Amino acid sequence: MRLADTSVRKKNPAPAAEERKYGSGRPHFCAAEEAAAALKARFPAGTFVLLTDERSFALSKLFPPRRTVTLVQETAEALPLFSMPDSTVCAVAAGSAPVFSAARYFAEVRRIPCVLFPSDARCEGIAISRGRVLLGGKAAEYPLRAAETYFDLSRMDGFPEAFARLLLVRLSCFEHAALRVFRKEEGEADARYEQLFAAAEKGISEDREVIVRAGIALGELGEEGLQGDGRALASLLAGRGEPFACFRAYRMLTALYRAFFRKGRPRRFFTPDYRARCERAGVGEAGYLRVRIPSAEEYAARAMALERARSRLLRDLGAITARDRDAERIFRLLGGDLQGAAPPLLSVLPEYAPEGLSAVIRDFGLLEAETGV
Repeated sequence: MRLADTSVRKKNPAPAAEERKYGSGRPHFCAAEEAAAALKARFPAGTFVLLTDERSFALSKLFPPRRTVTLVQETAEALPLFSMPDSTVCAVAAGSAPVFSAARYFAEVRRIPCVLFPSDARCEGIAISRGRVLLGGKAAEYPLRAAETYFDLSRMDGFPEAFARLLLVRLSCFEHAALRVFRKEEGEADARYEQLFAAAEKGISEDREVIVRAGIALGELGEEGLQGDGRALASLLAGRGEPFACFRAYRMLTALYRAFFRKGRPRRFFTPDYRARCERAGVGEAGYLRVRIPSAEEYAARAMALERARSRLLRDLGAITARDRDAERIFRLLGGDLQGAAPPLLSVLPEYAPEGLSAVIRDFGLLEAETGV
């Protein structure tokens, strides 16, 4: 994977009047006490509405009690916000993505500034312009107000997974490049993946601010950069309650890809039982309908493409994983832990990621229980 020279796209600066009224939209790294003091000075009159989850409720102590209405909730239910007084001058959200969506939607409707205090280093729900919000118990997608964000690193957690997500994004970019080979896509690679790779690469550091800034950049590029196998496997692991799902997914997928490009040989006279695989994976008929079974001609073309590109892709993968020992050190330094064996999910991964590289490996007959890769 070639690192792009281009940087993350910059936003046009807000006009001075808009910036004074709504804030610059730039991320700020400072103590929450300092941020709260700046907000009180900026809004010397009027009511603050503070929406928090239980984990971030302590932040309410930083705002003047006579001027602040505090709501504590764990969902994106926005309806209670619309009972707030007309004197509301700023919506403040402390916590993670669900409360951010509700507060930003309220601020968009009321046309007031919105300020976020993230508690999770993964920075979800910050850069998106539209999000799902519960309104009267019904979820729908609404436009969200651009928000000014204050990061107090001492009040945040989730740094091991935020760091692991950067590793997984880089691997997702490699997966995209490998799939282009099997699809025989010619021409320049998708510039967005080059930008995603470059943004994630900048965050491979033990500096927590650097990690957060990389997460913000990925959010601005959209979807935090997770695609295909990486997204599906991390979701499967998280759904099973596995801790540090992103880092575990990264290690499992690098091992799979490395084995495939080192010694994977298509099984010429073997066709996977796609329907039985979907049943075993638990995706049933709906999953089977998503399977794209290659024709004999396509299968042969993929096999030839593998032999032509095997060395190059293995070299590219090696460049991505060259710093894995240091990455594991940083992961542990940030508080990560990987005790216990990895769950056996790779054999069913293609049924959850039908457009991923694992699906190509499955089509070659290399993800059957009795063969491995």
